[in-house]
Amino acid sequence: SDVCSSDLVPAAGPVSPPREICSVPKSLLPSNPSLRHTRAAWVGGKPLVIVAVGSGSTAGSGSGGEVAAYPHYLEEALADRFPGREIRIVNQGHAGEAATTMASRFTSEVLPEKPNLVIWQTGTVDAVRSLNVDNFSATITAGIGTLLEGGSDVILINPQYAARIELLINYDPYLAAMDLANSQTDATLFDRFRIMRHWVAKGSIDLSTGSRELRRRKAEEAQACIGMLLADIISKVLK
Repeated sequence: SDVCSSDLVPAAGPVSPPREICSVPKSLLPSNPSLRHTRAAWVGGKPLVIVAVGSGSTAGSGSGGEVAAYPHYLEEALADRFPGREIRIVNQGHAGEAATTMASRFTSEVLPEKPNLVIWQTGTVDAVRSLNVDNFSATITAGIGTLLEGGSDVILINPQYAARIELLINYDPYLAAMDLANSQTDATLFDRFRIMRHWVAKGSIDLSTGSRELRRRKAEEAQACIGMLLADIISKVLK
């Protein structure tokens, strides 16, 4: 299953952390997101359809469920900013899924939803299980290709950061593979790992310290912040 999901996944939501908790330097966010299908649908007055694919943190594993996962916060944030527009987010997160399993569902389950945008959160399960990095890299590139050919934009989300877990698991090759896929394809990388590391450094959100209850609350805040930051990125191309 997804790494330490009982610790890293929220128990109850939704929460609304103050904006300053979520803040990150501009350098950690994509400066020029490639979301042309999303923009075209929006400008054309069509409904915006976003499919979120991922493992435990997308699914909202634990007692919080989907209402406490970042796709829900993203949907709320976009609805707040664009009242009167139809925005639908389909959560296709499944705890414990590696990249190959997710990619195998793209043609049969994801593209039939006719998404303008697919948010693909992956890398955690592969790193936890030490799955072959070359295979992971090839899967990411091929998966992005499938989604782009299917008419969807792609935002890639890399693993979560928690100091105590980083000591146990070598994320670096998987992060590098996702960086490479981002540079070689038309996907947009949401660098969750380095964003969460920044939150730890500035002392706003740390999933590794304090009581279990405090870590749970911080995990909820992280999910809400990720939803808000994704809304910022997507809103850029909708205005």
